[in-house]
Amino acid sequence: MKTKSKILVSIILTLALIVSVFALTPLTASAKERDREIVAVDSGNSFSMRLSDSGVLTWNEVTGATGYKVTLLNSMGQRIWEWDNTLTNDNRMLPFIVEMDNRKYDSGRYVIEVIAKDTNNTNSMSYYYTSNVDKLEEPRDLKWLGNNAAWEYVDGANVYTVSLYNFEGVVATKTVTECPVDFSEYNPQNGWTFTVRAETNGALKDKRNSNIAESPKKGDGTRTVNTVDSGNALNMKITESEVLMWDEVPGATGYQVILKNPIGFEIYRWDNDLTNNARVLSIISEMDRLKVGTGHYRFEVEPKGAGNVAVIANYFYTSNVDQFEAPYNLKWNGSTATWTAVDGASSYDVTLYDFNGQVKKATVTDDWYDFSEYNPQDGWTFKVQAEGDGKSTAKRSSNATESPAKTTSYNLTVVAYGTGNLTDTGKVS
Repeated sequence: MKTKSKILVSIILTLALIVSVFALTPLTASAKERDREIVAVDSGNSFSMRLSDSGVLTWNEVTGATGYKVTLLNSMGQRIWEWDNTLTNDNRMLPFIVEMDNRKYDSGRYVIEVIAKDTNNTNSMSYYYTSNVDKLEEPRDLKWLGNNAAWEYVDGANVYTVSLYNFEGVVATKTVTECPVDFSEYNPQNGWTFTVRAETNGALKDKRNSNIAESPKKGDGTRTVNTVDSGNALNMKITESEVLMWDEVPGATGYQVILKNPIGFEIYRWDNDLTNNARVLSIISEMDRLKVGTGHYRFEVEPKGAGNVAVIANYFYTSNVDQFEAPYNLKWNGSTATWTAVDGASSYDVTLYDFNGQVKKATVTDDWYDFSEYNPQDGWTFKVQAEGDGKSTAKRSSNATESPAKTTSYNLTVVAYGTGNLTDTGKVS
């Protein structure tokens, strides 16, 4: 009996010790894999393209086809990948979700296009893809320290890609593991900027690369407008006075100027008052008004009723204002989305996503939003973008930051008995 009593006492003391540890230290754990539902889609198109709930893309045989090519397009219509080699009439299937996971594409809407070789037949379908991993936060607190580019380290990042920009585009790009980065050899001038992206090793279980963060301008931020003399058919020019000019086209009744991104997606169109007697547009002030980001753009002049479109294909525009830092520390508190406020932001656009895409978008002034009425499920995410007050001097909108996927949390209360009662609530995710 004494032996049994000693064993029993030993067990009780051991349990008490374990419970005491739990009581003193909150119990936390994170799921290794992101909760994700793969949504099955049946396109109903002439190829009968289908994506199964196991993530496999299939389609019907096309008469006369000698093989197939599958092309992936982003939401702006840009082709970003293609699969070709092994797609035949006997093998009309592609492990699409696995392929997307391997390439670490962001969550978002894509177009999947199937091309039947040696025929004129092509079909496509839209699909909202949810990544299998979360995304690294964007680097913060970017600043110039003399000629050195500095920022705060990002938790989980292995390397950083840092690019230096003057008023004509990229000057240099470096991949580093530490900051700051010394750009002295390039003699950075007043108004130059740099960008930083946080990256992982690229393993399947690693987070996706962060958005690219843009620094404030060096010095007092004065910019130099990039001038262009195109020499094209309309002799398009961007002058030091920041205007776009072009030659008259015989027979034209007026003109349109179209602003596009580098891949041809239309951003804005100017039409009124552009006549043979007024072939001039204050293009830089117009872009400032639109608050487009620093980067490359395409300008097209389209004569009305005569002539052909003329193009300045690759103009580098430097914004007149800096960009807001992205919201950070995004997290779920039950069904409420929370984040850390951004200095200077007047409002936030917050968007809820399920496995089919956008569920709800709201504009708020607080640093939280309650999505309870939409009953967010495990694996759902939200995005937050910091906005200015709309004034010409306000910073540009931040990048949209993506939250970690929602996970169910349980409250665990443990009471330990010893010299006193210890009670603590641990959170298990």
